[in-house]
Amino acid sequence: MPGLLLSDLATRRYMSGPDLALLIAVVLLENFGYRQVVSWWGCLGTAQVLTGTGGGWGVMKRRAFKSA
Repeated sequence: MPGLLLSDLATRRYMSGPDLALLIAVVLLENFGYRQVVSWWGCLGTAQVLTGTGGGWGVMKRRAFKSA
């Protein structure tokens, strides 16, 4: 949001009321949802590692590339 304000003050591009209000609304709304899901996955993964309950990557069998 500070970047938006600085850009607007420097360029005077979005100074009309509706445009600026829409831009601020989008900036605020884009932070909800995705970041919370990624944070949840990180917390869940950390808890699984600490408790040893995570399944891990499983067994990985090495394979060579097939020659032409």
